[in-house]
Amino acid sequence: MPIAGLVLLFALYPPAALGVPQYIAPYVQQHDFSGVVLVAGPKLTTYARAFDANVGGTFAVGSITKTFTAAAIEILATRGRLKYSDTLDKYIPEYRYAKNITIDELLRHSAGVPDYYSIRAFAGVRTKSLSLNQIVSWLNAFPLDFTPGVKGQYSNSGYSLLALVIERASGESYGAFLSRNIFQPFGLRHTIESGYGKPDNPVIGYDPGPPPTGLQPAAVIAPGWLVGNGSIRSTAGDLARWLDIAANGTAVNFKSLPYPLGWSRRTAAGATLLEQDGRIPGFASDISIDETTGLKVVVLSNIQCACVSNIAGDIRKGVAGEKLAPPPLRPTYVPATDELNAYVGNYGLPSLPLLISKLGYGLAISNTNDGMQLPLDSVAPGKFFFRPLYVYVTFQTDGAAAAKGMNWNGQFIIPRVAPTAKAAALPGAAKTSR
Repeated sequence: MPIAGLVLLFALYPPAALGVPQYIAPYVQQHDFSGVVLVAGPKLTTYARAFDANVGGTFAVGSITKTFTAAAIEILATRGRLKYSDTLDKYIPEYRYAKNITIDELLRHSAGVPDYYSIRAFAGVRTKSLSLNQIVSWLNAFPLDFTPGVKGQYSNSGYSLLALVIERASGESYGAFLSRNIFQPFGLRHTIESGYGKPDNPVIGYDPGPPPTGLQPAAVIAPGWLVGNGSIRSTAGDLARWLDIAANGTAVNFKSLPYPLGWSRRTAAGATLLEQDGRIPGFASDISIDETTGLKVVVLSNIQCACVSNIAGDIRKGVAGEKLAPPPLRPTYVPATDELNAYVGNYGLPSLPLLISKLGYGLAISNTNDGMQLPLDSVAPGKFFFRPLYVYVTFQTDGAAAAKGMNWNGQFIIPRVAPTAKAAALPGAAKTSR
């Protein structure tokens, strides 16, 4: 049935009738999801339900923070406090590449500023409380990844620099500016920037962990690293309102820009979606609005697992008339010690060094840049599931005593290598804070 029929379908297939609890149950059972699902739209009774969580809880929303950072820049541009074409040296002259980078390039991830997750030295400082000024000094030690403007490459560091631009152009802290100019006037009563104010009903976040609990405390990143790129907490209700504001384009005029900066826009099955997702230690989120029909889907989780995007996509299809079928449970398999030993070691591509190590009676994977250790769930001999990115990883042994490489979700092969000194984010992490 075409997406254009969504408004009619609200009367025929309201979210409450889709069987969302039955659909979500396998995700909860496998420790993939714990959180809130909200579905809303014109002439539709809002569906909001919590699963092992509080429906009004405030969740860290990761890269959805970037939509607020972009909005703050747009507000300052409208008021004449800055221009998108301004070079960075007007606001952060101490950054050694500031004369070569524009605000527009930072917003578009085309400035060449290396993402701090991709810098090997980040592992030694990620738990240290640094100010934005100190982060600029730290970034000065590393060259640009490419000439500004020649291509795009996701960079959380670039949005850290934008947060400092906001502070220096406005004369207020990043959190204070957002509170006074976005959260309060737009009625986002339960949304806060973590460095400015305390959240209502804060939700504790968890990372996937080894058996038997399947969860572990979230890895620690000092709050300063997240300012501008992953530091906001919000509720499902506030984010639904934020989607309306962004899609309407009056209070914050994203539509006046050639690209919805801070957001992603794509066309799927006839629908034009304004969307963003986020993933940081302990949390994952996915929000979207169909700009034609107004259908909004918000999925927030206090487990770092990319299944939130699967859930959001399936629910959109369900409202459109497709059957909402629960995912099958993954099989479990307990490898022998000798089998695990065959997989332990260093793997990598030129820009992607990974370390496989033992964790309990299973395996863990970590990017050697940040040192965060996350489990690989064994599902069959040589085959594992990586919940943070929701992908399968299969080791290639070819009868050898040690694995020769990893098949990453059928997309490419990562060979066994000696340790290297530089890395990028794990594949599949490109749109997220993490």
